[in-house]
Amino acid sequence: MVTRAQFAKLALALPETAQASHFGQPDFRVRGKIFANLDRALERAVLKLQKDLQLMLVASRPEVFVPASGAWGNAGWTQIELGPLRLAELRELVADAWRQIAPPRLVQTYDTPADTPRVTTQKKPGAARSKPAKARTRPARSKAPRTR
Repeated sequence: MVTRAQFAKLALALPETAQASHFGQPDFRVRGKIFANLDRALERAVLKLQKDLQLMLVASRPEVFVPASGAWGNAGWTQIELGPLRLAELRELVADAWRQIAPPRLVQTYDTPADTPRVTTQKKPGAARSKPAKARTRPARSKAPRTR
């Protein structure tokens, strides 16, 4: 069984995630965009999932996963009953919701293992620095009339 506090801890562990409030409900945002929220009173959360994942989860466990009503549900927002879930399962779902909303570079940084070398281009020590380009000037016009 997962609690609301555990859900919040999972969400806040993701990079650049902040907790705020949306219509009086606690929500979780990455760079100002909501990827999850919690019901104030019930052991229920809402996550932004990929539509195909949402459909699979709803079909396999309709007592736990329910599409949000209207266009929100059509966009992948999914209500989740926290009680029947395992923490490891919820951890993956919260991370998937975060990936849907987070900027691609932030997702790439999060998904790249720490021990993977990063490819960077560095100038060699002592390499000549390139000079800034000179402003282009037009050649002086000749005063001779043009011939056609």
